[in-house]
Amino acid sequence: MPILFSIFVAIRFVAILLLYFLPTPNGSVLAESGVLTFIVRTIAADAGTLAIAGALFSLAAILFKKAPKALFPALYTGFSTLYIFCTLCDNETLRWLNQRFTLGYFATYMDASCDPHMLANIIKGGLLSFGLDVLLTLAAIAAGVFVIIKFKDKFPQKKIVALPLLLLGILCISYAYYIPLKERQRRERIRPFYVHVFNEISYDFTHSEKPDHYEDGIRFLGGNPDAQYPFYKTFSDSSLKAFQNRPLSEKPDIIVLTIESLRGWVGDVRVPKSCALLKNICKLSKRGIFFPYTYSVGWPSTEGLNGMMQGVWSHPEKYSAGYHVKTRALPEILGDAGYYRIVIPAANPNFDNFTPLFEQWFDSTDFHLDINHDVPLAKRFATVYENRPKDRPVFIDWMSTTTHFPFMYPEGMGPMPKYHDDRYEHLAAYMDSAVGMVLETIEKDPRAENTIIVLTGDHSFAIGLQKERNSSVGLAHSGRTWTNMIFAGPNIPVDSIDTKTVSHADLAPTLLGLLSIEATNHFVGKDILSVNRDSLALPVISFTQTDFAVRLADRHIYGNMNDNGFVVLKSHKVPDWDTTQIVKGFIGEDFLPPNAADSALLQQARIAAHVWEYILDKDLLTPED
Repeated sequence: MPILFSIFVAIRFVAILLLYFLPTPNGSVLAESGVLTFIVRTIAADAGTLAIAGALFSLAAILFKKAPKALFPALYTGFSTLYIFCTLCDNETLRWLNQRFTLGYFATYMDASCDPHMLANIIKGGLLSFGLDVLLTLAAIAAGVFVIIKFKDKFPQKKIVALPLLLLGILCISYAYYIPLKERQRRERIRPFYVHVFNEISYDFTHSEKPDHYEDGIRFLGGNPDAQYPFYKTFSDSSLKAFQNRPLSEKPDIIVLTIESLRGWVGDVRVPKSCALLKNICKLSKRGIFFPYTYSVGWPSTEGLNGMMQGVWSHPEKYSAGYHVKTRALPEILGDAGYYRIVIPAANPNFDNFTPLFEQWFDSTDFHLDINHDVPLAKRFATVYENRPKDRPVFIDWMSTTTHFPFMYPEGMGPMPKYHDDRYEHLAAYMDSAVGMVLETIEKDPRAENTIIVLTGDHSFAIGLQKERNSSVGLAHSGRTWTNMIFAGPNIPVDSIDTKTVSHADLAPTLLGLLSIEATNHFVGKDILSVNRDSLALPVISFTQTDFAVRLADRHIYGNMNDNGFVVLKSHKVPDWDTTQIVKGFIGEDFLPPNAADSALLQQARIAAHVWEYILDKDLLTPED
């Protein structure tokens, strides 16, 4: 057993070295500092796990002496190979997305094979690392089989083997977990995947009680602490019925252009280079009001879409596929108002587990497997738009895909740079050309002047240098959540820029405000075009994987639900980053020294995070119909 243990630890050590020294798909390294700490702690945790497993199989061999001597070494080989394979999957998830290979992640993307184009792009983009993973897995199997065959009659069945392995395992695990690390993200990264899986499985048993200071948390989030459903606001049906009775000329069409991974600093068309790159988006911003500082409620796409359509924040710990909660989303309200609702995605809805939501929200899902880039999707929009019902208003969500990770070029676009961050600028221009085609289609229609257009990204996507901030700032930072938003159409200010910090959760109440519809809802955002919007000033919040961001007018506060540490960063008022580099010029906001008010706000936000988690866990957004 010690020979097998040594082999498997060596293979795992090679995998960890590849994780930290191979370039990530962005072209950067996974960690700029503290690499030795990551490597040593991670191999200690994994070696401890493999040692304890080896000790247990050795003890089993002692207890069952009549069993074939090679049986328990074979079982240990199977266990260790499976463990190494899962750690390699965890490594790839970390390298590509800075996420962990958990049950929630698996539930969200369990049907990824339904989109062969997306899957092929991912495999092609990670061919080297995926190939090395396969080789390491095969090496573990081959080495284990070789040792078992060579020593099948010589495996000792003595306590002298089991006890040292057990002691080594305890020492390694103790070192990995109980010698303090300054930064929580570093602790999170060294934890083996099974710790995260165990936490998910035990979640319902550890999160059943109402959090302390529940009422304070609800007030911080803007809800009613005295109500059973604190964010549920009821209205009579009179407003919806009045809207239904309006003539069609008083019912504007609504087109939402959801741009995949629209980075806020790239899409900030106040910057001349960005305006030149994204000339159609820039043109649209002149026709309406532009919110350069818009933040998604979470990450990735599932959370971004839920923020926009359901008007709620993400779950602070889980992916949306990992829980069920009753909602009344914006498309459902618009359906009650008489809208015909269409979604036009390029990516297969099953890929992100969107299909159940689309079936609930829309009358039609127009997905075609052979349309996998934005320009063909814009042409498809023209067909769908032309054939839409003409006797009622329409709500259409056009969901782009070309700027989706791993940022693969459409066929015929030319030589593709090796690293992802070097591809994004060209793909953003391609995406913008597709947006121009969609806008041109709308402009030619008789109802063009009676159409509200909203453009926003579903979330952002961190460049390599921004990912290096994960360990100090957390996962809710601007590199993952900062995007932009434009509203254009009737009764909307023209050629206007509003630098207030806003949220995707504001999209739904803002659209209802433009339609003068008061409908029962559970939205947590505000109407950002209302004349009273300043009186509704609430912090803009993002949640993801226990991290959170609270954004005020002058500063951003980043913390974690389960940790007292936090950092404060300065809010941007103008594009004062390196605007000569469209993609790589923004690394992050400047750090500020925290003050007593920041510390107090952090405590409120942490309470609020636990309270919001409780609201979703207990399904307290809306009562039964």
